[in-house]
Amino acid sequence: MRKVSNATHLGKDGIIYQEFSPHQTRESVMRGVELITKAANLLRMQNKHILILGDLSGVLSSTYEARREGAKLLRKIEADKAAYFGANTFFKYLVKFIIKASGLDNKVKYFDTKESALNWLKRNYE
Repeated sequence: MRKVSNATHLGKDGIIYQEFSPHQTRESVMRGVELITKAANLLRMQNKHILILGDLSGVLSSTYEARREGAKLLRKIEADKAAYFGANTFFKYLVKFIIKASGLDNKVKYFDTKESALNWLKRNYE
C-alpha cells in the first residue's frame, strides 16, 4: 500500500512523532501542521515540553510551497525542541538550510540517525 499522507502521533513518552510521505505538497504539510498543533496544544495544557521527532526517510520530493510551509511550521509550533533524521543526501542539506534560515538552529536540528536525534531531543527534558 502506498503512503500518501504524513502521519503524526503523540507517543506515550510525550514526544510528537512525524513520518513524512514520499511526495510533500503544501497540502500535506498543512495537514501535518494541524495535527502537530493539536498534539502541541494538548501538551501545553498538561504543562509538558513540546518535543518533535520527524522521520524524513520516506521523502522523495517536495514542492517549493511545501518547503516554504515547512519553514513556517518551525516558527508557528513553538516547540521546545525538534529533531529530524533519515533524509537522503539532497533533503538532508535542504533541511539543514531551512533550519538555519529559519533562525531556529538552537532548538531544531537534523541528525543522521533516529538514535542520535532522540538522544539530543531528550537531553535536559527527562
